[in-house]
Amino acid sequence: MIDESKNKDICTSLAVFKPSKILDFTIEEVEREWDKAKLAKLEAERLQRNLFKQPENPFDVVQKLPYKFCYLFEDNQGKQSKLMIEDWEIGQLYWNCIARHEGNETKAVKDVRKKIL
Repeated sequence: MIDESKNKDICTSLAVFKPSKILDFTIEEVEREWDKAKLAKLEAERLQRNLFKQPENPFDVVQKLPYKFCYLFEDNQGKQSKLMIEDWEIGQLYWNCIARHEGNETKAVKDVRKKIL
């Protein structure tokens, strides 16, 4: 697939991959706050685009997930890979579990793992 993506005659850019085996679901603690320099850069870019008019929408920052969620899987050739889950659904699942467990992160993380697996 990587070769196809580089071939100008084929140009594969999106594919479905079905692992032969899910080995694990990992949860790693990460920074709890957004990088302030990155936020400042995004805000500056937003203001630059709206140089001559007042921005219609304020710059809202969503709450950062304090964990990184990943699948560990194996392909049909036995190669193991780790893939971070980056969709919004995993984040919303976490926030729902936090609410359900009244802020108890240990219980929420266990609940996310149980639901995913």
